[in-house]
Amino acid sequence: MPCPAAITVLLLCLQLKEITLGAALVFCFSIGLAITLVKVGAAATISMRHASSRFTWLSTLARRAPYSPAD
Repeated sequence: MPCPAAITVLLLCLQLKEITLGAALVFCFSIGLAITLVKVGAAATISMRHASSRFTWLSTLARRAPYSPAD
């Protein structure tokens, strides 16, 4: 599903007859979002590894979490 913000930018640029500007803005937005998501994922992985080495019960909790009942 496309990002609503990207669709809005494309529609606004289409209305202004600036299609290349809209495509460039959406491309830059997508690259920035991808970089942000990779950094957040890497930070979460590194912090989880550090926390599980410090708190031994955390690795057991993380291993059992997918099997916990969801409400």
